[in-house]
Amino acid sequence: MNNSQGMSVILLGLFLTTISCVQNKVTVTDHLNVGSISFDNVKYDLSWSSHPADNYYKQEYLPGKDSIEKFKK
Repeated sequence: MNNSQGMSVILLGLFLTTISCVQNKVTVTDHLNVGSISFDNVKYDLSWSSHPADNYYKQEYLPGKDSIEKFKK
């Protein structure tokens, strides 16, 4: 691997790391003003929301330790 190829790999790695960090800091909007939900003694926090149409909202809730990328409940 020559120097320009090595630099390209490093720049690509930095770019992908930056994109990943920015995506993890997206603010989730509570369109329905529900807040957290408790079910079966487990607290679920809003983790994702969408407002795809004027009359349609979607919100996903996960326990505090789970993430959208890897969840158990």
